[in-house]
Amino acid sequence: MDSEIHERLLELGLSDYEARAYLALMRKCAGTMREISKESGVPYQKIYQVCELLEEKGLVKLIHGRPKRVKLVDPEISLKAYRERLVDKIDKSILSITSSWKNNRNKEIDRSIHVRGERAVVKLVKKLVEGSRKLSVIYDKPPEWLVKALEKYRGELTLVTTEPVPTIKGNVKRVPTLSSRFMILDDSLAVTFSEDDGEVEIILDSCKGCLYQVKEHFSLLTSMSE
Repeated sequence: MDSEIHERLLELGLSDYEARAYLALMRKCAGTMREISKESGVPYQKIYQVCELLEEKGLVKLIHGRPKRVKLVDPEISLKAYRERLVDKIDKSILSITSSWKNNRNKEIDRSIHVRGERAVVKLVKKLVEGSRKLSVIYDKPPEWLVKALEKYRGELTLVTTEPVPTIKGNVKRVPTLSSRFMILDDSLAVTFSEDDGEVEIILDSCKGCLYQVKEHFSLLTSMSE
């Protein structure tokens, strides 16, 4: 029974010494430092510090005098209060972490570049393709200008598409349907294709989170290809 309670106390964040001292107090309710040390197996030179930490958690009460004593606070009250403090601490930590993540994410999103218009898109994409060594492309029916750019490409190319393109050299894979259009250049830049009111648009992202999601999507589509 003691070993099970000991494990539960560790799960609540108590150290081994704290759990052992607390168990001893559950059996004795109160005692001197020497008595609790002997009952718990916690070294006498450590027991006062351990009891102080338990008092900070609200689980015991130190009684100053000669000799110093410690008594157990009713677990039904103290453990519930301790739980509330833990939950509050966890909530604050989660809020701090998620706020930091959102701030960093927003900074990365702000670095995204939007390019509109077919002429500007074609010119920029061709330049990016020519300057890359590794290229991963997802495109259902690549337009003629993109096909020509990929035909000239001499780097490591993987193309996932719905239509066969025999003129393109590289690792060409086919899938029945595609709803995404994007490319990944040198594993460091994602280019997403879209249309807005009939006008071609691309979004360039270099943020780690964006790249991770795009790469995961690419891996999934590749695994589904013929």
